[in-house]
Amino acid sequence: MCEYCKESVVSSCGAEENFAHSRVQEGFDEPCYSDRPDSRQDSKRISRRLLLRELAIGAMAGLSFSVVTEAAGINDKARHAIEYLYDRFEQIDPNDSVEMTLGVVAIYGLAIDPDSCDGDGADNRRRWGREHIANTVQDNVSKIEQTLGGQYQIDIKHIEKVVEPEGVRPRRDDSDEVPMYTIDQFERYAKEAREQITESDDYNGKPVITMVIFDSHYSELSEKAIGIAYQDPDNPRIHISTYSAWKGCAPAHEIGHLLNPETIGEGMQHEGTFSARVKNEESGKIVQLYAIDTIQNLLKQGCALETNEYASYHTVMGSGHLDSSYSINEKDELRKDPHINRPIYSPPEIHFLQPWRKTMDATEQLGVHFLSYEKDKTFGLTTELPSNHVLRKAIPYADSLFIGPNVDGFVANDKTTPEELFVTDSIGVYAVSKDGRRTAEINTAYFGMSNLENGDEYVVYADEQLNILVLSGKNDSGVYAKILELNTDEAQILLNEDREKTAECNKLIVDNYDKQLDKQSAIGTGAVGQISTLP
Repeated sequence: MCEYCKESVVSSCGAEENFAHSRVQEGFDEPCYSDRPDSRQDSKRISRRLLLRELAIGAMAGLSFSVVTEAAGINDKARHAIEYLYDRFEQIDPNDSVEMTLGVVAIYGLAIDPDSCDGDGADNRRRWGREHIANTVQDNVSKIEQTLGGQYQIDIKHIEKVVEPEGVRPRRDDSDEVPMYTIDQFERYAKEAREQITESDDYNGKPVITMVIFDSHYSELSEKAIGIAYQDPDNPRIHISTYSAWKGCAPAHEIGHLLNPETIGEGMQHEGTFSARVKNEESGKIVQLYAIDTIQNLLKQGCALETNEYASYHTVMGSGHLDSSYSINEKDELRKDPHINRPIYSPPEIHFLQPWRKTMDATEQLGVHFLSYEKDKTFGLTTELPSNHVLRKAIPYADSLFIGPNVDGFVANDKTTPEELFVTDSIGVYAVSKDGRRTAEINTAYFGMSNLENGDEYVVYADEQLNILVLSGKNDSGVYAKILELNTDEAQILLNEDREKTAECNKLIVDNYDKQLDKQSAIGTGAVGQISTLP
């Protein structure tokens, strides 16, 4: 449901303060951060959230809820908020709903007509406008709800402000200064929107996320990134600027930073990739893109976590996007259907948001496992990493492994509950932080990552310390994960076979790539593109 509320505010375009210029990042986000005050500053103060929790717990312990709240002077809206918060402290189950309100505040300058804009952000003279903003946000929210089977429900409320920037963009070279919205303006508009929503007659105590979208002029925060999420449970808010060409998934990405099954505001981080890419330091050429071996040997070979913390394409928290026409598996005609959409979050992220999903210990449950998004079936395999495990050094936040079904697409339906319609493409292996909020895909295999045919079985992970071999396979029943003890003859034979096949494939790819680089250098054009775009 979308509701529009218009508010016109005219202020002068001031230039009282110049802000230091920050380098504009190529991506749509910077590492999210929280501006919550350090709780150690005042140990005697009890937070509002803690107070609400204590009130709720007290009520459930036998106190008369009405007496407690009336004595405390708490009105009906606050009472609903207390009840809602208490419910969220309990573990959610498949039938629970996680509801919230998203206040979308569109900021326009006096010279902007929101109804006549049709730009894509790349042309500074043409802004997005009301319709484009509404459609983009709705599409992003719909993809979130669809990916999570409708369990997360986001009510969108639109607010508009016509207001001029209060700052100016610093001069660059000989260019003229241009108006710029300030950080203070962003904070004010987010606060005002929150108050408008929570003080409205129809407010029911649901958590509120405010998203301020600047569709006119630069903003001071857009000098750092297009999108910024503030992981503050007391005031979760998002800054977005359209003064750039979007990938279209910025709202879903930033909202993802705030989604949490218990505490809205403390959401997911970025998802990176541990890859087999190795570069010759002397020649500067790539010598390895793919490799199959134990994780211990891969680290000795120079494999590492990619510096790009957005490297994983299986999620919008990485380099993934919402384009329904995009497909990892281009050979599958089904996935070219315009009604096919990929889940926008990766398997371990979905498990973080839906912790009720069934999992088993990968080191104890050997054999074949068909992993499914259906509520009553096993979703993934997990195992905690020993304190001395090599991955803990290679990926600083790694605490456990998650083995789950990578999905290239699902068939959309009217009920947004695609449980039985997800199409598993392969088995993915991920490193996961202790709190589940940060993940990294372990992607070193060439085979087994997609395009599996009936009868295929390929190694995707091997670990000496855990003594497991993980295969991605497919038969008439679907795609499955197969777990073997690494120290068995069967596992060693499979590991050696895939090690040799992957090495042969890697050489062909790397040699071809190096030839392209040499050719480009010879004609003086230099290397173009990124190696990650090759296979």
